[in-house]
Amino acid sequence: MGIDKVAFTGSTKVGQLIKEAAAKSNLKRVTLELGGKNPSIVFADSDLQLAVEETQKGAFFNQGQCCTAASRVFVEEQVYEEFVRRSVESAQSIVIGDPLDPRTSHGPQVSLLSYSPPSLLFIFFGSLSDRCLDSRADTVC
Repeated sequence: MGIDKVAFTGSTKVGQLIKEAAAKSNLKRVTLELGGKNPSIVFADSDLQLAVEETQKGAFFNQGQCCTAASRVFVEEQVYEEFVRRSVESAQSIVIGDPLDPRTSHGPQVSLLSYSPPSLLFIFFGSLSDRCLDSRADTVC
């Protein structure tokens, strides 16, 4: 059985292994989507509530454990403080628990590393100055 092409989405390390293996087996065609950071951008003239809702969906969908999870949010300076306030408020309303409980909005993580900050938190950049985001018991700077 011949394989014409290999497609892989995942870590850079595994992608390198796949590329090497494909090269050694008659130079198979390979498509690799590796280690993306998937940023969201919020401009000052955005519908701020919609921006909060959509960036949170992008970050927390499937417990944030998917290759397309939004892992960065860039926010224009004029709306930075309000966006962070609303985002923290929204994130604090997430119910973590048993996925079979209808009140739960965030089920189990695949590993402790996936659960550890900053994996579950946004890091916001409103300007070039240093900023921190406080959420739950952790501070991310």
